[in-house]
Amino acid sequence: MLKRTSLLFLLLIMIIPVKGSAFNDLNNHWAKDDIETLAQADIISGYSDQTYRPDNPVKRDEFICMVMRLIEDQLGRQEYEAIINEAELGPSLAWEEEFDQVYNSLYLPDTYWAKKNIMEAVAFRLLPYQQNSDKYLYRNDYRLNISRGEAAYILNRAAQYFGLYADRMLHYYLRPLVTDVPASYAYSTAILDALSLGIMSGYGDNTLKPQLAVNRGEAAAMLIKLYDFDRLEPFTPQGVPFVILNNLDQDEESRRYYPPLVNNEPLHDVLHLIQVLQKGIKNSDGYIQLTYNPENAVLGLEFYNTEDDYLALRNSSSQESYIKTLPLTMYLTFTISPENISRYSTDFRKQQHNSKYNPYLLISWGNGFEQDILDNHLTVLEDCFSYLFGADGDILISNIVRYLTSGQGGLTTYQSYNGRYASWKPIGDGVFVIEIMEKQ
Repeated sequence: MLKRTSLLFLLLIMIIPVKGSAFNDLNNHWAKDDIETLAQADIISGYSDQTYRPDNPVKRDEFICMVMRLIEDQLGRQEYEAIINEAELGPSLAWEEEFDQVYNSLYLPDTYWAKKNIMEAVAFRLLPYQQNSDKYLYRNDYRLNISRGEAAYILNRAAQYFGLYADRMLHYYLRPLVTDVPASYAYSTAILDALSLGIMSGYGDNTLKPQLAVNRGEAAAMLIKLYDFDRLEPFTPQGVPFVILNNLDQDEESRRYYPPLVNNEPLHDVLHLIQVLQKGIKNSDGYIQLTYNPENAVLGLEFYNTEDDYLALRNSSSQESYIKTLPLTMYLTFTISPENISRYSTDFRKQQHNSKYNPYLLISWGNGFEQDILDNHLTVLEDCFSYLFGADGDILISNIVRYLTSGQGGLTTYQSYNGRYASWKPIGDGVFVIEIMEKQ
Protein backbone atom coordinates (compact mmCIF):
# COMPACT_ATOMS: atom_id res chain seq x y z
CA MET A 1 0.00 0.00 0.00
CA LEU A 2 2.83 2.37 0.84
CA LYS A 3 4.49 1.72 -2.53
CA ARG A 4 1.24 2.36 -4.40
CA THR A 5 0.67 5.61 -2.50
CA SER A 6 4.21 6.79 -3.19
CA LEU A 7 3.87 5.99 -6.88
CA LEU A 8 0.58 7.91 -7.09
CA PHE A 9 2.17 10.94 -5.41
CA LEU A 10 5.09 10.83 -7.85
CA LEU A 11 2.75 10.71 -10.84
CA LEU A 12 0.78 13.69 -9.54
CA ILE A 13 3.97 15.72 -9.22
CA MET A 14 4.95 14.85 -12.77
CA ILE A 15 1.70 15.58 -14.58
CA ILE A 16 -0.15 18.37 -12.76
CA PRO A 17 0.73 21.73 -14.36
CA VAL A 18 1.31 24.71 -12.13
CA LYS A 19 0.93 28.29 -13.28
CA GLY A 20 3.06 30.87 -11.61
CA SER A 21 6.36 32.64 -11.44
CA ALA A 22 7.58 31.28 -8.10
CA PHE A 23 9.42 28.21 -9.36
CA ASN A 24 11.85 27.15 -6.68
CA ASP A 25 14.54 25.74 -8.98
CA LEU A 26 15.33 28.79 -11.12
CA ASN A 27 17.74 30.61 -8.82
CA ASN A 28 20.19 32.46 -11.09
CA HIS A 29 19.19 30.30 -14.07
CA TRP A 30 19.97 32.07 -17.35
CA ALA A 31 16.40 31.55 -18.69
CA LYS A 32 14.59 32.50 -15.47
CA ASP A 33 12.90 35.67 -16.79
CA ASP A 34 11.76 34.00 -20.02
CA ILE A 35 10.37 31.00 -18.16
CA GLU A 36 8.42 33.14 -15.70
CA THR A 37 7.04 35.42 -18.42
CA LEU A 38 5.72 32.48 -20.45
CA ALA A 39 4.37 30.75 -17.34
CA GLN A 40 2.35 33.86 -16.46
CA ALA A 41 0.88 33.73 -19.99
CA ASP A 42 -0.09 30.04 -19.57
CA ILE A 43 2.15 29.05 -22.49
CA ILE A 44 4.41 26.86 -20.40
CA SER A 45 3.90 25.33 -16.98
CA GLY A 46 5.83 23.70 -14.18
CA TYR A 47 5.12 20.89 -11.78
CA SER A 48 3.09 20.63 -8.61
CA ASP A 49 6.23 20.65 -6.46
CA GLN A 50 6.88 24.26 -7.63
CA THR A 51 9.71 23.21 -9.96
CA TYR A 52 10.20 23.89 -13.65
CA ARG A 53 13.25 21.66 -14.19
CA PRO A 54 14.87 23.88 -16.84
CA ASP A 55 17.69 21.49 -17.63
CA ASN A 56 15.44 18.51 -18.35
CA PRO A 57 14.93 17.61 -22.04
CA VAL A 58 11.62 18.48 -23.69
CA LYS A 59 9.55 15.72 -25.25
CA ARG A 60 8.09 16.23 -28.70
CA ASP A 61 4.54 16.31 -27.37
CA GLU A 62 5.45 18.81 -24.65
CA PHE A 63 7.09 21.15 -27.13
CA ILE A 64 4.20 20.92 -29.59
CA CYS A 65 1.75 21.81 -26.82
CA MET A 66 3.85 24.80 -25.82
CA VAL A 67 3.93 26.07 -29.40
CA MET A 68 0.20 25.60 -29.97
CA ARG A 69 -0.60 27.54 -26.79
CA LEU A 70 1.73 30.30 -28.02
CA ILE A 71 0.00 30.45 -31.41
CA GLU A 72 -3.44 30.64 -29.82
CA ASP A 73 -2.24 33.37 -27.47
CA GLN A 74 -0.90 35.43 -30.38
CA LEU A 75 -3.71 34.90 -32.88
CA GLY A 76 -6.66 34.78 -30.53
CA ARG A 77 -9.15 31.93 -30.27
CA GLN A 78 -11.33 33.03 -33.17
CA GLU A 79 -8.55 33.10 -35.78
CA TYR A 80 -6.99 29.98 -34.29
CA GLU A 81 -10.21 28.01 -34.77
CA ALA A 82 -10.73 29.48 -38.25
CA ILE A 83 -7.39 28.02 -39.39
CA ILE A 84 -8.35 24.61 -38.01
CA ASN A 85 -11.72 24.75 -39.78
CA GLU A 86 -10.08 25.82 -43.05
CA ALA A 87 -7.71 22.84 -42.88
CA GLU A 88 -10.74 20.54 -42.90
CA LEU A 89 -11.57 21.79 -46.41
CA GLY A 90 -8.43 20.07 -47.72
CA PRO A 91 -5.02 21.11 -49.04
CA SER A 92 -4.46 23.80 -51.66
CA LEU A 93 -0.72 23.26 -52.26
CA ALA A 94 1.21 20.16 -53.27
CA TRP A 95 3.27 20.00 -50.08
CA GLU A 96 0.08 20.35 -48.01
CA GLU A 97 -1.40 17.38 -49.84
CA GLU A 98 1.71 15.32 -49.10
CA PHE A 99 1.57 16.38 -45.45
CA ASP A 100 -2.10 15.41 -45.16
CA GLN A 101 -1.48 12.03 -46.77
CA VAL A 102 1.09 11.24 -44.09
CA TYR A 103 -1.03 12.38 -41.17
CA ASN A 104 -4.19 10.63 -42.31
CA SER A 105 -2.52 7.59 -40.75
CA LEU A 106 -1.81 9.28 -37.42
CA TYR A 107 -3.19 7.30 -34.51
CA LEU A 108 -3.31 8.72 -30.99
CA PRO A 109 -5.53 7.22 -28.28
CA ASP A 110 -8.30 9.38 -26.84
CA THR A 111 -6.77 9.03 -23.38
CA TYR A 112 -3.49 10.61 -24.52
CA TRP A 113 -3.15 13.97 -22.77
CA ALA A 114 -1.48 15.70 -25.75
CA LYS A 115 -3.81 14.40 -28.48
CA LYS A 116 -5.85 17.61 -28.83
CA ASN A 117 -2.82 19.87 -29.27
CA ILE A 118 -1.05 17.47 -31.64
CA MET A 119 -4.15 17.16 -33.82
CA GLU A 120 -4.39 20.96 -33.90
CA ALA A 121 -0.73 21.10 -34.91
CA VAL A 122 -1.60 18.74 -37.76
CA ALA A 123 -4.37 21.13 -38.86
CA PHE A 124 -1.81 23.96 -38.84
CA ARG A 125 0.55 21.66 -40.78
CA LEU A 126 3.19 22.46 -38.21
CA LEU A 127 4.86 19.10 -37.75
CA PRO A 128 8.11 18.21 -39.51
CA TYR A 129 8.08 14.49 -39.20
CA GLN A 130 6.81 13.76 -42.72
CA GLN A 131 10.33 14.63 -43.91
CA ASN A 132 11.84 11.59 -42.25
CA SER A 133 12.00 8.09 -43.72
CA ASP A 134 10.33 6.82 -40.54
CA LYS A 135 6.91 8.39 -40.06
CA TYR A 136 6.04 9.41 -36.50
CA LEU A 137 2.42 8.37 -36.27
CA TYR A 138 1.99 6.90 -32.78
CA ARG A 139 2.04 8.15 -29.20
CA ASN A 140 5.41 6.61 -28.38
CA ASP A 141 7.01 8.65 -31.18
CA TYR A 142 5.91 11.84 -29.47
CA ARG A 143 7.29 10.81 -26.10
CA LEU A 144 10.85 11.07 -27.44
CA ASN A 145 13.01 14.14 -26.85
CA ILE A 146 12.70 16.85 -29.49
CA SER A 147 15.90 17.80 -31.32
CA ARG A 148 17.03 21.33 -32.12
CA GLY A 149 16.47 20.66 -35.83
CA GLU A 150 12.88 19.54 -35.28
CA ALA A 151 12.22 22.49 -32.97
CA ALA A 152 13.57 24.87 -35.62
CA TYR A 153 11.14 23.49 -38.20
CA ILE A 154 8.12 23.83 -35.90
CA LEU A 155 9.03 27.35 -34.78
CA ASN A 156 9.57 28.55 -38.36
CA ARG A 157 6.17 27.26 -39.38
CA ALA A 158 4.63 28.94 -36.33
CA ALA A 159 6.38 32.22 -37.18
CA GLN A 160 4.75 32.25 -40.61
CA TYR A 161 1.32 32.48 -38.97
CA PHE A 162 2.55 35.75 -37.45
CA GLY A 163 3.71 37.07 -40.82
CA LEU A 164 7.39 36.32 -40.11
CA TYR A 165 9.23 34.72 -43.03
CA ALA A 166 12.95 34.05 -43.02
CA ASP A 167 14.89 35.75 -45.81
CA ARG A 168 16.60 32.88 -47.59
CA MET A 169 19.02 35.20 -49.33
CA LEU A 170 20.74 35.22 -45.94
CA HIS A 171 21.39 31.48 -46.24
CA TYR A 172 24.32 32.40 -48.49
CA TYR A 173 25.92 34.15 -45.54
CA LEU A 174 24.82 31.80 -42.77
CA ARG A 175 25.83 28.46 -44.22
CA PRO A 176 29.61 29.05 -43.97
CA LEU A 177 29.12 30.08 -40.33
CA VAL A 178 27.52 26.80 -39.24
CA THR A 179 29.89 23.88 -39.58
CA ASP A 180 27.71 20.97 -38.41
CA VAL A 181 24.57 21.47 -40.52
CA PRO A 182 25.21 19.97 -43.97
CA ALA A 183 22.76 20.68 -46.77
CA SER A 184 21.79 16.99 -46.72
CA TYR A 185 20.47 17.24 -43.15
CA ALA A 186 16.66 17.04 -43.15
CA TYR A 187 16.21 20.28 -41.23
CA SER A 188 19.13 22.29 -42.59
CA THR A 189 16.82 24.84 -44.23
CA ALA A 190 14.75 25.14 -41.07
CA ILE A 191 17.84 25.78 -38.98
CA LEU A 192 19.13 28.47 -41.33
CA ASP A 193 15.66 30.03 -41.30
CA ALA A 194 15.61 30.04 -37.48
CA LEU A 195 19.05 31.64 -37.40
CA SER A 196 17.98 34.21 -40.00
CA LEU A 197 14.89 35.23 -38.02
CA GLY A 198 16.79 35.21 -34.74
CA ILE A 199 14.59 32.57 -33.09
CA MET A 200 17.57 30.31 -32.45
CA SER A 201 21.28 30.88 -31.98
CA GLY A 202 24.32 28.67 -32.29
CA TYR A 203 27.28 27.98 -30.06
CA GLY A 204 30.55 29.85 -29.89
CA ASP A 205 32.38 27.20 -31.91
CA ASN A 206 30.28 27.76 -35.08
CA THR A 207 28.10 24.73 -34.39
CA LEU A 208 24.38 24.43 -33.83
CA LYS A 209 24.26 20.79 -32.69
CA PRO A 210 21.03 20.12 -34.63
CA GLN A 211 20.45 16.63 -33.26
CA LEU A 212 20.95 17.63 -29.62
CA ALA A 213 17.83 17.47 -27.44
CA VAL A 214 16.27 20.80 -26.47
CA ASN A 215 15.93 21.33 -22.73
CA ARG A 216 13.08 23.18 -21.02
CA GLY A 217 15.11 26.32 -20.45
CA GLU A 218 16.16 26.46 -24.10
CA ALA A 219 12.55 25.92 -25.17
CA ALA A 220 11.50 28.98 -23.19
CA ALA A 221 14.33 31.05 -24.70
CA MET A 222 13.13 30.13 -28.19
CA LEU A 223 9.42 30.61 -27.51
CA ILE A 224 9.89 34.04 -25.96
CA LYS A 225 11.10 35.32 -29.34
CA LEU A 226 7.69 34.61 -30.87
CA TYR A 227 5.82 35.82 -27.80
CA ASP A 228 7.61 39.18 -27.83
CA PHE A 229 8.85 40.05 -31.32
CA ASP A 230 11.13 42.71 -29.89
CA ARG A 231 13.19 39.83 -28.53
CA LEU A 232 14.00 38.53 -32.01
CA GLU A 233 17.62 38.96 -33.01
CA PRO A 234 17.64 38.70 -36.84
CA PHE A 235 20.92 37.83 -38.50
CA THR A 236 22.61 40.74 -40.26
CA PRO A 237 25.67 40.20 -42.50
CA GLN A 238 28.50 42.44 -41.41
CA GLY A 239 30.40 44.67 -43.84
CA VAL A 240 28.25 43.59 -46.82
CA PRO A 241 26.70 46.17 -49.19
CA PHE A 242 22.93 46.15 -49.63
CA VAL A 243 20.10 48.13 -51.17
CA ILE A 244 16.85 49.14 -49.53
CA LEU A 245 13.77 47.78 -51.27
CA ASN A 246 10.98 50.35 -50.99
CA ASN A 247 7.26 50.20 -51.79
CA LEU A 248 7.11 46.44 -51.54
CA ASP A 249 3.99 44.40 -52.09
CA GLN A 250 2.05 43.02 -49.09
CA ASP A 251 2.21 46.31 -47.16
CA GLU A 252 5.86 45.84 -46.27
CA GLU A 253 7.44 49.29 -46.09
CA SER A 254 11.03 48.33 -46.82
CA ARG A 255 13.66 45.67 -46.35
CA ARG A 256 17.36 45.22 -46.89
CA TYR A 257 18.36 43.22 -49.93
CA TYR A 258 21.77 41.59 -49.75
CA PRO A 259 23.43 40.27 -52.91
CA PRO A 260 23.99 36.55 -53.49
CA LEU A 261 27.50 35.23 -53.01
CA VAL A 262 29.61 33.88 -55.87
CA ASN A 263 32.80 32.19 -54.70
CA ASN A 264 32.13 33.76 -51.29
CA GLU A 265 32.10 37.27 -52.78
CA PRO A 266 29.00 39.53 -53.01
CA LEU A 267 27.68 39.90 -56.55
CA HIS A 268 27.46 43.67 -56.89
CA ASP A 269 25.88 43.37 -60.35
CA VAL A 270 22.56 42.50 -58.71
CA LEU A 271 22.62 45.55 -56.48
CA HIS A 272 23.43 47.91 -59.36
CA LEU A 273 20.64 46.43 -61.47
CA ILE A 274 18.11 46.83 -58.65
CA GLN A 275 19.08 50.47 -58.23
CA VAL A 276 18.46 51.06 -61.95
CA LEU A 277 15.10 49.31 -61.75
CA GLN A 278 14.00 51.22 -58.65
CA LYS A 279 14.78 54.47 -60.43
CA GLY A 280 12.71 53.22 -63.35
CA ILE A 281 9.74 52.62 -61.06
CA LYS A 282 9.67 56.34 -60.24
CA ASN A 283 9.99 57.42 -63.88
CA SER A 284 7.50 55.01 -65.43
CA ASP A 285 4.42 56.38 -67.15
CA GLY A 286 2.56 53.26 -66.04
CA TYR A 287 2.58 51.48 -62.68
CA ILE A 288 5.31 49.07 -61.51
CA GLN A 289 4.98 47.02 -58.33
CA LEU A 290 8.06 45.65 -56.61
CA THR A 291 7.68 42.22 -54.98
CA TYR A 292 10.01 40.06 -52.92
CA ASN A 293 9.50 36.46 -51.86
CA PRO A 294 11.78 35.72 -48.88
CA GLU A 295 11.08 31.98 -49.16
CA ASN A 296 13.06 31.73 -52.41
CA ALA A 297 14.78 35.15 -52.44
CA VAL A 298 13.17 36.02 -55.80
CA LEU A 299 12.81 39.74 -56.49
CA GLY A 300 10.19 40.73 -59.02
CA LEU A 301 8.77 43.74 -60.84
CA GLU A 302 5.21 43.60 -62.14
CA PHE A 303 4.19 46.05 -64.88
CA TYR A 304 0.66 47.47 -65.12
CA ASN A 305 -1.03 50.46 -66.72
CA THR A 306 -2.32 51.84 -63.40
CA GLU A 307 -2.21 51.15 -59.67
CA ASP A 308 -5.92 50.31 -59.85
CA ASP A 309 -5.08 47.41 -62.17
CA TYR A 310 -2.55 46.12 -59.64
CA LEU A 311 -5.03 46.47 -56.76
CA ALA A 312 -7.74 44.68 -58.75
CA LEU A 313 -5.41 41.71 -59.10
CA ARG A 314 -4.09 41.77 -55.57
CA ASN A 315 -7.55 42.07 -54.00
CA SER A 316 -9.02 39.17 -55.96
CA SER A 317 -11.52 37.41 -53.73
CA SER A 318 -10.49 33.90 -54.74
CA GLN A 319 -7.93 31.93 -56.72
CA GLU A 320 -10.45 31.65 -59.56
CA SER A 321 -10.94 35.43 -59.54
CA TYR A 322 -7.17 35.97 -59.55
CA ILE A 323 -6.72 33.73 -62.60
CA LYS A 324 -9.46 35.62 -64.45
CA THR A 325 -8.07 39.04 -63.52
CA LEU A 326 -4.40 38.31 -64.27
CA PRO A 327 -4.50 38.51 -68.10
CA LEU A 328 -6.54 41.72 -67.88
CA THR A 329 -4.06 43.61 -65.72
CA MET A 330 -0.39 42.53 -65.49
CA TYR A 331 1.45 42.24 -68.79
CA LEU A 332 5.19 42.40 -68.16
CA THR A 333 7.42 40.95 -65.43
CA PHE A 334 11.10 41.16 -64.57
CA THR A 335 12.48 38.72 -62.00
CA ILE A 336 15.85 38.19 -60.33
CA SER A 337 16.34 34.61 -59.16
CA PRO A 338 19.69 34.13 -57.36
CA GLU A 339 19.26 30.38 -57.01
CA ASN A 340 20.50 29.83 -60.55
CA ILE A 341 23.71 31.70 -59.76
CA SER A 342 24.62 29.30 -56.97
CA ARG A 343 23.33 26.19 -58.72
CA TYR A 344 25.06 26.55 -62.10
CA SER A 345 28.55 27.81 -62.89
CA THR A 346 29.07 30.71 -65.28
CA ASP A 347 31.02 28.50 -67.72
CA PHE A 348 28.20 25.96 -67.76
CA ARG A 349 25.61 28.62 -68.54
CA LYS A 350 27.69 30.20 -71.31
CA GLN A 351 27.76 26.85 -73.11
CA GLN A 352 23.99 26.33 -73.04
CA HIS A 353 21.90 26.95 -76.12
CA ASN A 354 18.95 27.54 -73.81
CA SER A 355 19.57 30.22 -71.19
CA LYS A 356 16.92 29.08 -68.70
CA TYR A 357 19.69 28.74 -66.12
CA ASN A 358 20.32 32.50 -65.94
CA PRO A 359 19.10 34.66 -63.03
CA TYR A 360 17.49 37.66 -64.79
CA LEU A 361 14.25 37.04 -66.64
CA LEU A 362 12.04 39.49 -68.57
CA ILE A 363 8.69 38.22 -69.88
CA SER A 364 6.00 39.95 -71.88
CA TRP A 365 2.73 38.05 -71.42
CA GLY A 366 1.00 39.43 -74.51
CA ASN A 367 -2.76 39.66 -73.95
CA GLY A 368 -3.07 42.68 -76.25
CA PHE A 369 -0.89 45.01 -74.15
CA GLU A 370 1.85 45.47 -76.76
CA GLN A 371 1.20 49.17 -77.27
CA ASP A 372 0.89 49.75 -73.51
CA ILE A 373 4.41 48.43 -73.00
CA LEU A 374 5.72 50.80 -75.64
CA ASP A 375 3.76 53.77 -74.29
CA ASN A 376 4.30 53.27 -70.55
CA HIS A 377 7.43 51.25 -69.92
CA LEU A 378 9.84 51.52 -72.84
CA THR A 379 11.97 54.11 -71.02
CA VAL A 380 12.37 51.75 -68.05
CA LEU A 381 13.48 48.93 -70.36
CA GLU A 382 15.92 51.25 -72.17
CA ASP A 383 17.56 52.27 -68.87
CA CYS A 384 17.69 48.65 -67.72
CA PHE A 385 19.26 47.38 -70.95
CA SER A 386 21.68 50.28 -71.06
CA TYR A 387 23.06 49.15 -67.71
CA LEU A 388 23.03 45.45 -68.62
CA PHE A 389 24.46 45.63 -72.15
CA GLY A 390 25.89 49.09 -72.68
CA ALA A 391 25.57 50.21 -76.32
CA ASP A 392 24.49 46.68 -77.33
CA GLY A 393 21.31 47.21 -75.33
CA ASP A 394 19.96 49.13 -78.33
CA ILE A 395 19.95 45.87 -80.30
CA LEU A 396 17.55 44.18 -77.91
CA ILE A 397 15.41 47.30 -77.53
CA SER A 398 15.07 47.47 -81.33
CA ASN A 399 14.07 43.79 -81.37
CA ILE A 400 11.41 44.44 -78.70
CA VAL A 401 9.96 47.49 -80.48
CA ARG A 402 9.88 45.74 -83.85
CA TYR A 403 8.32 42.65 -82.38
CA LEU A 404 5.64 44.44 -80.33
CA THR A 405 4.78 46.51 -83.39
CA SER A 406 4.56 43.59 -85.84
CA GLY A 407 3.39 40.90 -83.42
CA GLN A 408 5.18 38.16 -85.26
CA GLY A 409 7.44 35.54 -83.71
CA GLY A 410 10.97 35.14 -84.88
CA LEU A 411 14.37 33.58 -84.45
CA THR A 412 15.53 32.66 -80.96
CA THR A 413 19.12 33.73 -80.24
CA TYR A 414 21.54 33.25 -77.35
CA GLN A 415 24.69 35.31 -77.58
CA SER A 416 26.97 37.80 -75.86
CA TYR A 417 25.92 41.45 -75.81
CA ASN A 418 28.82 43.61 -74.66
CA GLY A 419 30.24 40.65 -72.72
CA ARG A 420 26.98 39.56 -71.08
CA TYR A 421 25.10 36.54 -72.39
CA ALA A 422 21.37 36.81 -73.05
CA SER A 423 18.66 35.18 -75.10
CA TRP A 424 15.97 36.73 -77.26
CA LYS A 425 12.89 34.52 -77.65
CA PRO A 426 9.97 36.07 -79.58
CA ILE A 427 7.20 33.50 -79.25
CA GLY A 428 4.29 35.22 -80.98
CA ASP A 429 1.07 37.09 -80.04
CA GLY A 430 3.00 39.67 -78.07
CA VAL A 431 4.76 37.11 -75.87
CA PHE A 432 8.54 37.22 -75.57
CA VAL A 433 11.16 35.98 -73.11
CA ILE A 434 14.62 37.44 -72.47
CA GLU A 435 16.92 35.51 -70.12
CA ILE A 436 20.05 37.31 -69.00
CA MET A 437 23.27 36.26 -67.30
CA GLU A 438 24.75 38.14 -64.37
CA LYS A 439 28.09 39.87 -64.83
CA GLN A 440 31.01 38.94 -62.59
